Amino acid sequence: MILALCVDNNECIYLGPKLVDGNILFTDPKILEHVASYICNEKCQLKFTQLLFAGFDSFMKTLKSKNLTIPPHPVARMGGFFGPLMSEYIIGQIISRERKFICMSQ
Repeated sequence: MILALCVDNNECIYLGPKLVDGNILFTDPKILEHVASYICNEKCQLKFTQLLFAGFDSFMKTLKSKNLTIPPHPVARMGGFFGPLMSEYIIGQIISRERKFICMSQ
């Protein structure tokens, strides 16, 4: 079972006991703060955690602030492919502003 936790309008969506049933967790820093004590527990049923951000800094800060150890399962970060996507987004935004696409849509 794959369990995805999302953030909607900067608020955490609490999934309660569903977290216990999952094997794989996809999470971001805001959710991670709320579930860190669970995923670092030796009794945790998770097999893998995928962080939805490029670095481990916020993950490690969360563990340190809560005096937790590293989870007993693998934890991976999202890295290596954001550079080209961000470049395309930035170029698109520059073109959109320079060509005044927003004004044309109105």
